[in-house]
This record gives sequence, structure tokens and C-alpha cells, in this order.
Amino acid sequence: TNENSAAIAEICRRLDGLPLAIELATARINLFSPEELRDRLGSRLALLRGGSRDLPSRQRTLRTTIEWSYQLLEPGERRLFELLSVFPVAGLAAVEAVAEDLDSLTETDSDTLDSVASLLDKSLIRKVGPDDVASRLMMLETIREYATERLDELPEFATAARQAHAAYFADFAQRQWQDLTGERREAALAAMTADIDNLRVAWRYWVAKRDKVQLNKLVDSLWLLYDARSWYQETIGLTNDLLDILSSASSTPDRAAEEITLRTSLARVLMATKGYSREVEEAYAAALQPLEGRDLPQLFPVLRSLASYYIAQTQFHKGARIGREILHLAEQQQDTGMLVDGHLVVGLCVSTREGLPVALEHLDKAIALVSAGPSRSRPFRLGNNSGPTCFTTSAFFLWMLGYPDKAVARDEEAITLATRLQHPYTLAYVEFHCGVLRLWLRQPELVREHAIRVLDIERQYDFPLWRALGTCLGGIADAQLGRVEEGLARVNEGIALYQEMTTPPVFWPQLLSIKAGVHAIAGKVAEGLLLIDEALELATHGDISMVPELSLVKGDLLAAAGATDAAAELSQGAFELAERGGVKMTQLRAALRLCRLWRSQGRGDADRLLRSVYDTFTEGFETPDLTDARDLLERDSVGWR
Repeated sequence: TNENSAAIAEICRRLDGLPLAIELATARINLFSPEELRDRLGSRLALLRGGSRDLPSRQRTLRTTIEWSYQLLEPGERRLFELLSVFPVAGLAAVEAVAEDLDSLTETDSDTLDSVASLLDKSLIRKVGPDDVASRLMMLETIREYATERLDELPEFATAARQAHAAYFADFAQRQWQDLTGERREAALAAMTADIDNLRVAWRYWVAKRDKVQLNKLVDSLWLLYDARSWYQETIGLTNDLLDILSSASSTPDRAAEEITLRTSLARVLMATKGYSREVEEAYAAALQPLEGRDLPQLFPVLRSLASYYIAQTQFHKGARIGREILHLAEQQQDTGMLVDGHLVVGLCVSTREGLPVALEHLDKAIALVSAGPSRSRPFRLGNNSGPTCFTTSAFFLWMLGYPDKAVARDEEAITLATRLQHPYTLAYVEFHCGVLRLWLRQPELVREHAIRVLDIERQYDFPLWRALGTCLGGIADAQLGRVEEGLARVNEGIALYQEMTTPPVFWPQLLSIKAGVHAIAGKVAEGLLLIDEALELATHGDISMVPELSLVKGDLLAAAGATDAAAELSQGAFELAERGGVKMTQLRAALRLCRLWRSQGRGDADRLLRSVYDTFTEGFETPDLTDARDLLERDSVGWR
């Protein structure tokens, strides 16, 4: 029925689609409902006894069915069958290597390859994957459960088998690190992804043994894999495991440095997945507490995590200091990738204090290093890849300085690079920021396309931050395309998702501005003014570079309400702030508003200010702001000749 079809489908899935197993399950349907039967299938072998009495005796229970095949095996085949239960999926080379380390198998004088072939012939294991790639072997879950029971009846062999498996994959991960940090990175990532279940089994084994030596073989490669695939929940679990083991270690300077590295990295991965939440604040507090009254350890993961923390808090002076420490460390270690991060952090943080041209110099240096070739990977790296981030940040600064064509080109390079890196979190970040630039360029169709791509990535990888931001971006695009109520509802949904993250991070003024803009389109001026006032208050105490643009949004709202004098005053103030900061695009946008207002008042000098800014532009003449300025200047008006 429609009501129980999902439960029945799940029963069939859990039973691997085996006709015998499904028939044995059906024999219990008079006792259990489909839902109850599904919930009881934790142990398939214990439950599925009985069946039709006209079946051969060996098929009356699933256990005896498998056991009948098992009893027909040679001793060496039995040991290999039991060993294979340790592998979620097995590469043939890995099986051979692990088998060679086990005395119980070598004493049987059986050839591993012959035994594998025999188990395949008897359908106790199966080959998975395309025929043109290396063979990978697996057991159906029902059969693996039986093999595990047989293995556990041989305690010495079981212990040796699980240890040999865990040791092999610890060494495997350590070997992959060389390729992960070199030109064979993609091949190494693919190899580790193919064996991720084995690597997780090995990790859990050595965590249970609290064996730091073996865990160190696994951690760097696993961390890089989890970051590359944006499996951040796995990273959180890995970090917590290490912190738990570290808690029982003796107190030494090395232990303290390792704990600080782990705690700051944990805080950063929490921020990447959840935004700047209360949990993130507490994680950073726990990381920083041991540092009170001491110099920061000169460790890149610690410095980079702290830089992200200060940027999220809009404490740019602290972020710039950390960025310069990263640059100093990078020069000492001659690390190109670290130099990219250092220039990015400094460029981001000095833009409001030392000016956009200085910030752009740092970003240009970083982009030159990125363009020269890939940098080596390093342990405990996570979050946005700095390469594409340099391009999107540079694009924003170029737009502000009056180079919209160069800004668009930089964003296109960012998307190309992020796509090539195949790093989902970075791609979501880039698509969102490219959408914001298109919003500033008044291209709502393109804004909508970027928002859709952000949400497509989020659905695959579960990034709550990008769900909230992508929903808001899509909402304002809808509103600008004429679907005003739908757009307002989507923005409200995105804002609600964002506020679930508890503490508003660096994006909050931008989101308030977006919501105010949608309210303006909807004609809800009073609500829009409340929002933009909150955004201005936050920006004044944080990212002051946003103040001129936010002032223009407030001026537009006031003009819509008929308060033209107040609107003109805000536009004048925005123009002067932008002029002092060299933000030429905001100057032009402010001058456009003033020109229209002054013309409506009959002022004879209405166009002079706009002309003085427009004539300084050297590109972007097909963008909406510049075409509006040109059209206005070319149009006859009272008092202008």
C-alpha cells in the first residue's frame, strides 16, 4: 500500500535484494507489521529463520544457507572468507598484502588469488566496479554479518586480522600523502575516496587503541581528503577523537602546541559549516584560553584559523596583524601557498584602514602566485581555498575602484579555478560572491543563476551557511525580476536560516541591505528604513567600507517616501566618504542620485558633479550605472548646456 511501501522497499534494500532473504522476511509478516519488521532487521541472521517447509533444509534459514556454502570451503578459503569481513570493500592488492601478514593464512598453503577466485565462484563475494579498473571485492551485508560471526569465534585470528587491516591502511594513507601534496593529487584523492570505508575502519581501530603513532599516519591525508571533498562533519569527528586522546597525554610544550592547533582548526571547521555561531565562539574561547599572556605559536593552522575568526568579527586590525605574521612565517619557510594566504588576509583587512589600492597590491601578489602554479598542500587546511577567494575579493575591490569590466573578468577566473579544484565549499563561496557582484551590476537574471548554483551545491553537501545566503540571494533576484512577494518570502526564509546560527557574522549587514532593498521594491519603506538603520549601525562599528553604499540605499528609501532633502543629504555624505576612500563606483552612484534630485529642484549646476566623476572612468561603459550617467548627461535639462 501507499502507507507501507517505503518500509517494504527499505526491507528489500537491507536484505540486499536476495530472494531467499526476502522470502524469509515474508514468513514473519503475520507476526510483525512491515514497519516493525524493518526496525528489527538490525541482525538479519537472527531474525530470518523459518521459511516455507517445502524448501530444502539447507534453505530454511538464511544462516544455514550461508553455512552450507561455508562448510564446503577449504580451510584456507574459510580463513580468507573470515578476513574479508573486516573489509567494507576490498582492493585485491590490499587483500593480498593483509593476508600475507597473517600466520593463520600462510600456514594453510593456499594461494590468496586462488581462494578469492573460489569465493567469487561460490557467490560468497562479488566483484564490483567496471571491468576495466582494478578489481574490488565486497560481501553482501547478510553474508558479511555471518563471516564476522565466524571471525569472532577465532579470537586470536580476529585480533590479528583487524590489526593487520588497520596497519595496512594507516601505511596506505601515509604513502598517499606524498602524492596528495604533489602533481598526482587528483589520483591520490580518488584512491583514498575509493578506500574511504577501510580508512574509517582503520581510524576507529587505532582510536580505540589510542595509538598516536598510527593515527599520525592517517590524520594528514584524511584531513586533506575531508577538506577536498567538503566532508566537514568527518573532520569534526576526527578532531574530537584526537583531542580526546591528547587529553590523557603528559603536559609538554609540543602537546600544548598540538592541542592549540587542533582546537583552532576545530573552531574554523565549525565556522565553515555553521557560520559564526555560539558554538564557534565557545570553540575559539577554548582554543585561545591556553594562550592568555603568551605569544602565539608560529604555526600556520593556528594563525590562519585566528585570522578567519577576526575577519568574521570584523576585527580587521587584529586580522591584519595575524596576516603579517603568516607572511613572515611563509617567507621563513619559503612556502608559496602560505604566502597566498598571508597576502589574502592582509589585503582583506587593510582595505578599510590603508585604502583599496594597498589592499589590491596584496591581492595582486597573491593572484600572481596562484597563477604561477599549484602550491603544496599542508596538514590541517580547510575552508575556502585561498586562490579563488583572492580573485573574488579582488573583483569587489576593482568594482569599488571603478573597474567593473576587470571585476567581472576576475570573477570568471575565480569560477574557472574553483571548478578545476573540485572543492565544493570553495565553489559555493565563489558562486555566492559572484552573485553579489552581479547584484551590484544590476543583472538579476545572472544573480538568480548564481543563487541556484549555490543552493545546488548546498543540497549535496549540507552547508547551512550557504543555504541561508543562497536563499537570500535568490530572493532579491526574484524581487528584481518582478516576483516581489515570492522574493520577499525567500529573503525572509534565508534571514531566518541565518539567524538560527545565533551570532550574526560578517555577512549580516549585507543581508540586511538585501532585505531592505526587497522591501523598497515591495513599497514597504518604513520596514526597509528600520533594516538599513540596523545595517548602518553594524557597519559603522565593523566594516566601514560598506557605509557609503548603505547610505545610498537609505537615501533611496527616503526619496521613495518623499523626503528628498534627507535623501540628498545622505547621497552627499556617501559621495564625500567614497571620495576620501577612492571608491569611485560609489561616487558615481551618489552623483547620479544627486544629479536627479538637483535637476528636480532646478539647480543649474546639477550635472557638474556627475560629469566630474564620469569623465574619470576608462571602462565599464555598458554597465547600468555608467549608461544611466551617460544618458542623463546627454539629456537636455533646465540649467545645463
